[in-house]
Amino acid sequence: MFTENCKAVNRESLATASTAKALLRSKNWSYRRAANVLGVTYQHLCLVLNGHRVGTRLIPKIMAIGESPRRYRVRLAERSRGRAGK
Repeated sequence: MFTENCKAVNRESLATASTAKALLRSKNWSYRRAANVLGVTYQHLCLVLNGHRVGTRLIPKIMAIGESPRRYRVRLAERSRGRAGK
């Protein structure tokens, strides 16, 4: 009984974590930059987004995060173009 409840909670939190992960990606946030803004370490953010840790307080903060700052998006685009040319 207890294990079934844990599995249900884990599936539910994993679905929310994958949604939060997709949201960060769609708004051009890196784990390090988002973690800094959210007030957690990037390691903790990574563990929550990949379903290894439950982030009951962190997930709502991620869902409320806005678009990544423009200057950062420009640098990120430049960096990805540089990698494509190598």
